[in-house]
Amino acid sequence: MPAPEPRLPLLLLLVAACSFGLAAGGGAGEGGAGSCDFSVERGGELYSFTLAAPTPAHRHGVLSEDGFYKVAVNDSILWFQVCDEMIFNFDPPVCLNCEDCGGPLRCGHGCSALVSKDIGGYDVCTTIGKAANSQISLIDESKPQQGVIVKMFSPKCSISISVLCDSTIAQVSDKFNLSGNCDYVGTRYLQC
Repeated sequence: MPAPEPRLPLLLLLVAACSFGLAAGGGAGEGGAGSCDFSVERGGELYSFTLAAPTPAHRHGVLSEDGFYKVAVNDSILWFQVCDEMIFNFDPPVCLNCEDCGGPLRCGHGCSALVSKDIGGYDVCTTIGKAANSQISLIDESKPQQGVIVKMFSPKCSISISVLCDSTIAQVSDKFNLSGNCDYVGTRYLQC
């Protein structure tokens, strides 16, 4: 069953992944578009994923219209933007230890994901991903039409996003899990 290019743009599932068979990805481009694209040929068919492309249900593709997603994970807050840097026009993180992710005055800017945790009455942030440190790979090499995984990471942490093609789902999950010390797992669906 051939899978034409236009039917595969996106569907998002946050999944922690330790390794990838096929990796591609880019740094965060100025518009972020370069790090949101992935193409691979399998069995004579070209599978292309343009994650920031608009869909009928989501005009910014996998990117948040607000410039970031914010989700509670256990006793922490996870902030992220898929394959791009976060932008805050409102509700920015205010925390200590944000030097590698925008600094104290612009915390959250300049990275793709961070987590904040209350420690002794103060929010302390840890960068968990940067668009410049990202990889894109297939979820399943034998089923390329299933989708891709976008992994963004920092030296100690990571967040992985599986982009699935499913035209029947259009919802956003608020459930995330912590895998290991600092690898985040969750689900976000977009309609293809």
